[in-house]
Amino acid sequence: MTNFNYFETIKNQIKKNKLSQVYLFCGLPNINFSRYVIHFINSVNNENFSKEVELNNKENYFLIDGKNSIISKELIISAIKKLTESSLENKNNKKILLIKNIENGTQFTLNALLKFLENPPKDTIVIMTTNNKNNVLKTIKSRAFLININFENFGNILTEKYDEFFNLFNDDKLFQYLNKEEASDILDNLLKNIILFPQKPLDFLIYLNKLINKENANLVMFFIYIFFQEAYLFRNEAKNSYILFDKKYISIFSKFNDLVELIKIINDFRNTLNTNDNLQLQKASFIAKIGEYCGI
Repeated sequence: MTNFNYFETIKNQIKKNKLSQVYLFCGLPNINFSRYVIHFINSVNNENFSKEVELNNKENYFLIDGKNSIISKELIISAIKKLTESSLENKNNKKILLIKNIENGTQFTLNALLKFLENPPKDTIVIMTTNNKNNVLKTIKSRAFLININFENFGNILTEKYDEFFNLFNDDKLFQYLNKEEASDILDNLLKNIILFPQKPLDFLIYLNKLINKENANLVMFFIYIFFQEAYLFRNEAKNSYILFDKKYISIFSKFNDLVELIKIINDFRNTLNTNDNLQLQKASFIAKIGEYCGI
């Protein structure tokens, strides 16, 4: 799950009493999970914390910070012992064990933690965070409900302009090079150029050649792919929900008789982006094929 639907998911889990007992918040090295973790705790236990530091010395909250140091086995065992020996005054609340940067635990640490995660007390929730998901043991990940925080945007993110598209994309690598505002700016400009594409195909190809690079290629090509896929569905009167294409565009693209061929060219290039092939060569080939499609 990504942070595009984080708030709604947690809200529904609480409402339906279907909270997991183990959560793993995942993100890139620049991501700070604090506001999401505090939001989670406040929502679950009806608290009013504003910062993680407030959890220190609070009954039923146990914090292990591995951001700047190795998490030792002794630290994990001590926290688990204190947690299991503590009691809840409010039986509707949960004991919370928060382990920051779990990827910095030793093998002995993780083995001790795994034993606990196999059968945690029913009144307990374990929250772990990681800025390097690839370094987290698969057995740890398999026991957790994963929440991918791709960018820091702590508001009602479901109302933003391209969130439906971003949610559809659902790619951990999307914000490795771009923040959400930068990505949205790229898509705004890209949409304007796509609309001008039928009238000025050469200008569009020149624009694409300048635009596409290693950092944005997946984002740009997925956007173009979804746009023309929706154009094809709209033309064939498919009763779909469209997130990019609008009926006002239909006359603009009427000269493109074979959208299937165009979509195939786009998708073929998309498929090369996840290989080790030379991007510049593949981009040149893609643009040449689009030019041929347009009769240039």
